[in-house]
Amino acid sequence: MAGSATSKSRVGVTLQGYDQVIALSQANINESLEYHFKIINPELCRFELSVDAITVDMIGTIEPPTVQLIDQENADQALYCLRLASGTFTFWPRLEKKQAPQKVEIPLKGWKIAFYVDFDLKKMAQVSQKIKDQVQLPGSYSEEQLIIVFGNPGLINYSWENSLFPGVPSNLVPLVEANVRQLIDAYIIEKLKGPGDHNVIGYAVKVDSP
Repeated sequence: MAGSATSKSRVGVTLQGYDQVIALSQANINESLEYHFKIINPELCRFELSVDAITVDMIGTIEPPTVQLIDQENADQALYCLRLASGTFTFWPRLEKKQAPQKVEIPLKGWKIAFYVDFDLKKMAQVSQKIKDQVQLPGSYSEEQLIIVFGNPGLINYSWENSLFPGVPSNLVPLVEANVRQLIDAYIIEKLKGPGDHNVIGYAVKVDSP
């Protein structure tokens, strides 16, 4: 899977000792994500999240995620964007200092939550059959997967300036962002870091030295 040489939005990862570069276009990556989330495992698009310490929950569905490459100078990092398709965000904020907390429900449709991810190479224990069928190189060689790397919970770098929360009153946006951070951290652990190859966006093949 490779982007065209003229593509303005590509992820480039230099392979040490390979004398080659992986080049994937933003469109390539997003097509792969759409395929995995819509066709291979649509369960990834459904979520039911809650925060135990406080009465907050978020139940609904997302569109297949998209990756937005930042710039050519920082091609090993990108924005990972979750666009919510349906559902409800429920929480109990204290709207006035002396008031008891009140239940607030906000539709999720139109929300966009963006955070930073990295790209890395993961060496495979053996070359997969589909790579053998495509490469058909003489001699022995090894395979590495180009994967999307998510940060550790609590350390994920959210990009609130690239996120959208339509329907949320401006005075409640900071509280919503704080709660969303905990909820999406849980979604990343449960779904995005779970088993499967939905975060594999390409492959690298190295021919072993004779």
